[in-house]
Amino acid sequence: MSRLVVFMAGSLLAAPSFASADVWDVAAQDDNTNATRNELVAGADQTHDLGVLAGPVADQDWYVVLQKPRSSYEIVVDSTSGDLGLAGPLVERLDSDGATVLQTSLLAGAGASRSLAWENATGAGVLGYLRVRSGACTTDCGPEDVYRIRLLETTGAIARFNNSASQVSVVILKSLASRDLGGHVDFWDATGVLRATQAFSLAPNGVFSVNTATLPALAGLSGSVTVSHDGRYGDVDGKAVAVEPATGFSFDTSLVLRQPPGAQAADGTKSFCNSLFGCPGAGQPFANVACAGGQCSFSCQGEHYDVNGSTADGCESPDSPQGNHTQNTATFLGSFDCNDASTISVNGRVVSDARVHELPPILGFDPGSGSAPDWLNVLATGGLCVNDISLTLQLTSPAFPTCYRMTVTTDQLTASCSTSAAGSCSIVQGSGSYSDDTNIYITMEKICGTGLAESADYNVSGHF
Repeated sequence: MSRLVVFMAGSLLAAPSFASADVWDVAAQDDNTNATRNELVAGADQTHDLGVLAGPVADQDWYVVLQKPRSSYEIVVDSTSGDLGLAGPLVERLDSDGATVLQTSLLAGAGASRSLAWENATGAGVLGYLRVRSGACTTDCGPEDVYRIRLLETTGAIARFNNSASQVSVVILKSLASRDLGGHVDFWDATGVLRATQAFSLAPNGVFSVNTATLPALAGLSGSVTVSHDGRYGDVDGKAVAVEPATGFSFDTSLVLRQPPGAQAADGTKSFCNSLFGCPGAGQPFANVACAGGQCSFSCQGEHYDVNGSTADGCESPDSPQGNHTQNTATFLGSFDCNDASTISVNGRVVSDARVHELPPILGFDPGSGSAPDWLNVLATGGLCVNDISLTLQLTSPAFPTCYRMTVTTDQLTASCSTSAAGSCSIVQGSGSYSDDTNIYITMEKICGTGLAESADYNVSGHF
């Protein structure tokens, strides 16, 4: 058996600041040697830092991988910090002795990401290691120097081939790779017994096909097919075509891959981690970022919103005014009599996003809209005139102009209006709309869901 390890060099800050955030480094059973207990399984997604260890000693991160029989895999190391080198980390596959290098990684793209793909074509499970080392910093890296590592199973499966009765199946494989690759097609009968194996090689964009009727061991059989290879995830596409020559009837059964890791949200905030520095949004303004239980979390501090949905700039949009999101905390605008010349004109902003808001929470926050309503309060003194109401809400260049509502509440009535395509609406109520010396409350709120996030400036004007 062989073992596979990932080794990555650590880093040292200008004044030695030894890494403590990477839980695998500081655990009683650390990951700094091939005695690690950190095992990667298909779909694993972890983020590690390379902060220098006490000594100073460059960090090493080792991983154990159990490779199933007749299967293939890819390790992807990406999201690397700049200190790890222009070509990214050095990623190697090692034998079970932890010293013999079996394979080195290739560039995954044009930058510093690395890929290492291989096949276990044997009929036995193989326990292996990966080792990844920094391409640049060693004892001068800090805990902010991070990388992400994923294990993807590249084995494909075709659910059915059929050489029974009058049908014949042909397996066709197509390369989507930019380099030569090779692998094996394994044929299993309906009881799961391996009946035949066919090796193949594919040039870039090349095609391989095999008529299963030419394989004596498959005569009169039906079953399933697996395909393993030394290419990257998605480098091989294919299908089995079942043909009935007498009638010309045929149908295709596609090659299916195990789905890649799906733990991340669109912004990556559900990725696994072992360090705060490995989490999206770490260090960005007004963002609450944590790594707990091996998983990243991201939320916004109080009345700061992530309108653009990107963790890269934190929670970039502040609300204004703040702290006026309930009736008891309404912004007091003063006293107004019933003379129509006594007018108000007040500006504000309703901001929304799809984030949790905490540390501190927002009193009055509505998770359904991802926003908090603005409350205004006036003391309507009335007088020897008509106690009527005329108010207009006007939004300034909103992205979603019909997503807002204004409500007026007095001791005599409650009236609302929803904004039009022009981003405006008005409330007009006649004589007797309120009693003298009454508190009148005006509310501006968003009525659309969190999928329509924006920072919407508004103006409320009119008289009582």
